[in-house]
Amino acid sequence: MKDTTRGEDILSEVKKTLVKFELPEKKLCGVTTDGASALTGKNIGFIALLKKSINYEIISYHCIIHQEQLCAKVLEMKNVLELVIHTVNFIRSRGLNHRQFKQLLEGCGSEAEDVIYFSQVRLLSRAATLKRFWILLPEIVLFLKIKGKDTSLLENIDCLSDLAFLIDMTQMLMELNLKLQGKDQLISKLFENVEKFVLKLKLLKQQLSSKVLVHFKALSERKK
Repeated sequence: MKDTTRGEDILSEVKKTLVKFELPEKKLCGVTTDGASALTGKNIGFIALLKKSINYEIISYHCIIHQEQLCAKVLEMKNVLELVIHTVNFIRSRGLNHRQFKQLLEGCGSEAEDVIYFSQVRLLSRAATLKRFWILLPEIVLFLKIKGKDTSLLENIDCLSDLAFLIDMTQMLMELNLKLQGKDQLISKLFENVEKFVLKLKLLKQQLSSKVLVHFKALSERKK
């Protein structure tokens, strides 16, 4: 759609598509959309206008993947995320710093080659950025100390706890997002995936403390 996107405009395009693919309106039983007012408005939204035009009741849903994306977007934890982004930018946005950091990784025999930029456009891309940051945390702290930067937050147990929580949450949200995509999925299967996600959340709290202690011990040994 290249012009206005009001409810009536969307309805018109949908009608054209039904005609183009020879899809009978009477077989339409449900519509899934995001929460935009042009789609879900009570009187002049697309769904309301569609129900009036076909003159029978249909079921309307809020897209389950869109809801999951909104959940991921709300999970900001700015105190941790901004620290990670600032640190990654310090390493990668300056050519000399980036080369020296990669040399440090090679010298330490690190299991990862480099830190990853964070993309604000792709919300769930933060999972890869945060996971790599966590893997390279001892090397990052060492590099920042060499550069004379303050590393107190990256060695603070509370900050590490928040970081570990954010990493696990974003990873789980990314995995859930992938499971909710694809063709030929029944609503029962989607519901099952969401229920499994909720159970994982309950287990997450128990796993965090041990993970943080392991990395905090690694940082302490590297500091010595």
